[in-house]
Amino acid sequence: MPLTRDENILRKIYLKNIGDDLMEELFGYAGKILRVNLKDKIFKIENADRDDARMYLGGTGLSAKILYTELQRGIDPLSSENKIIFSTGPLTATAAPGSGSVNLCFKSPLTGIWGEARSGSDWGSMLRKAGYDILIIEGRSPNPVYLVIENDKIEIHDAFEIVGFTTSQKTSYLKQKLGKDFEIAAIGPAGENKVFYSSVMFGEGRVRPDVREQAHCLAQRICCQ
Repeated sequence: MPLTRDENILRKIYLKNIGDDLMEELFGYAGKILRVNLKDKIFKIENADRDDARMYLGGTGLSAKILYTELQRGIDPLSSENKIIFSTGPLTATAAPGSGSVNLCFKSPLTGIWGEARSGSDWGSMLRKAGYDILIIEGRSPNPVYLVIENDKIEIHDAFEIVGFTTSQKTSYLKQKLGKDFEIAAIGPAGENKVFYSSVMFGEGRVRPDVREQAHCLAQRICCQ
């Protein structure tokens, strides 16, 4: 059966990022993890572990493995030691129904244990098309910031001008500033004030409750390949 347009786009991404052999072994994955440290304002692109991809199912499985390995026991969920992971699965950005979703995994401030949420929108698909299976946010910026991902161009910007905005206002502001092709994930005043049951909003209103954010906004875009 011929590949669809989206599948051909993804195949080009796989070939560009990880080569023919690895792409065939990990079909359904871009093979890259983007790790962003907000404290030091640095980022690193890591290769996905092939054995982990086989052992742990999808983006949530890989996220669980990362958090279990990297988080120290007993950390405060609202401390800088916590991490939040945005992940995609093998069907993300394909023609499969519901494949545009993104999963968020973290230690929950509401329960103090495993936290997981799923949201629709095009955010997950855009992360995958930018070349990444997983985005790991770690560290805490001393000032409000937002993160911009445009393929391998990663930028962290001051966000003082949008502190106190609602998520709809932040989304509108960032789309006007960055371009309408960007997909936005944002927290509102509740998240800024560390309300335990605050939410991350994706696009024009898709919500995931109980998500503790470390950045004030996240924006991303995929350029045409």
